Amino acid sequence: MTDQYIASLSKEDWKRIVFALKSYVITEEWSLSRDNHGDKEWQELNVYETLMKDIELYVIGDDK
Repeated sequence: MTDQYIASLSKEDWKRIVFALKSYVITEEWSLSRDNHGDKEWQELNVYETLMKDIELYVIGDDK
């Protein structure tokens, strides 16, 4: 059994996380386009975009 840790992060921390995710997504999009990767890699990247959007919507809210 693993211990669970519930983080107490400020909105500014969440904004930093979103910024990091956006940076990662942009870098990976460039790499995938450059190297002409297939659908599998693009779908895997979509998980990060969805996570980023969920954080913006459900955690940060209108206070972007």
